[in-house]
Amino acid sequence: MPTLSTENRKAMSREIILIRKELEYLPAQSDDVSAEHARALENDNLAKAFFDEQNDIANAYYDERRSMTGADSGRIVEQDFTDSKQFNIDSMFFPSLVGPPEDIWKFLNPKITDEVNGQNGSTYLPNETYAIAGAQGAYDLLVNGFNDGSGTSTLAAPYTPGAGTLSLTAASTFQNGNRVIATSILGGGDGIFEITAGGGTSTLTVSEIISPLTAIAAGSTVSANFSGFNNSERMSGSSLSYPTILSALEDDLDSAVADWETTLAAQETALNANGEARETQQEQIAVEKTDVDNAQSVIDGWQALPATGSNGRFTDTSLALITAELSARETQISTRSGEISAALGIVTDNGNGTYSGNSGDIHYERYQWIEARLHRAHGTAIDEVGLSQTSNVLQSRISGLSDRFNEYSTYMAAQAFENDGDGSKELALEDASEFSIGDTIYLLDDVTVEVERQITSKAGNTLVVNDTISALLLMKNNARIYKLT
Repeated sequence: MPTLSTENRKAMSREIILIRKELEYLPAQSDDVSAEHARALENDNLAKAFFDEQNDIANAYYDERRSMTGADSGRIVEQDFTDSKQFNIDSMFFPSLVGPPEDIWKFLNPKITDEVNGQNGSTYLPNETYAIAGAQGAYDLLVNGFNDGSGTSTLAAPYTPGAGTLSLTAASTFQNGNRVIATSILGGGDGIFEITAGGGTSTLTVSEIISPLTAIAAGSTVSANFSGFNNSERMSGSSLSYPTILSALEDDLDSAVADWETTLAAQETALNANGEARETQQEQIAVEKTDVDNAQSVIDGWQALPATGSNGRFTDTSLALITAELSARETQISTRSGEISAALGIVTDNGNGTYSGNSGDIHYERYQWIEARLHRAHGTAIDEVGLSQTSNVLQSRISGLSDRFNEYSTYMAAQAFENDGDGSKELALEDASEFSIGDTIYLLDDVTVEVERQITSKAGNTLVVNDTISALLLMKNNARIYKLT
């Protein structure tokens, strides 16, 4: 234990009596703040419930739209409130420090970010628009083939699956980007390729669109024209010239239609999750559910057909069912996209500390609850975190003061005067339990020099000492006594 100088003892005794005074009221103050924080948390949870209701509706629209068009939306999650109410730099709603003091009123509202209006999203896959394009492409290639140029050529060497180079007997008229078809008429592989380099030469670098199952023999024909497969070939599921290509294109169409159905199922889930309360939008959702269900029924009926035969799914009659529904859904996607945009609406920052939008629109209604929670002057989340921090500070201060008080108390016992010194030998204390007859004590305040006395008698909290107590020792100057322990 270090030896304390007179100045050290003076400072320590003052700290003991001041800490004791502070610890008399701080716990009650802390309890009051904790109660206020609990009420603030209840208020923020209430505001959060209203925000969540609108946010869930917005997310349902976002989920439907991204599964339909691939246009995803930036989402708002509770962590964004956590970061923003603590004013973390780069948080969603308060991404930067407040501007000049004269513009402080512009920064009271949370920032209207892209996410507030459902923007700032990436492209989402799978989506129906992409799946429809895939299905239409697979159908077109299966039924109509392609015409990417004129002329034909002949393989100078066999092409093995995965080789990536077609060697021709002479320079071709084929250009980069052209598709070409190659087949071994008398048996062997067949495939469709896209030319990626070497157009106009006898050595073509290619990527495989339909990969051959076996080698394509030297002398096989290479052409930039392919007429597709006629109804008889698709009905029978066989082709003398292009057996691999026929099978692969039918598989591609099956796969594309399955992908399409997956996107419809995702939309149906989003539609069922949408808690939209407005009558017009409820009617629109009901119509869209019916349209999605109809599309799924068409797909299910088509998928249930056999691969071959007069009622096979690749015949002209069966394919017409699918292509008609693909076209109908393209039209409906355009209509539904407009309905979703209108239902969500736009919130506009007016640049003067106010904002505007249409009452009832989901984005506008949702932003009102974002403001209710995060407005700098009255936001429920701002109040909650402020009171939480205040409560934590008070708890930390109580703990720190208690630790310091306990540490100092190992060096000395100190008590404040109950009354100013009056020139007598009697001294009243609030609590004299630490002092005993015969103790050597020191009397001082913040402006007088300490004097030494001995306790000669004690009655309750009143001490009698061996000499007078100066009238200059004043309570306003933290008059006190201490003894070393």
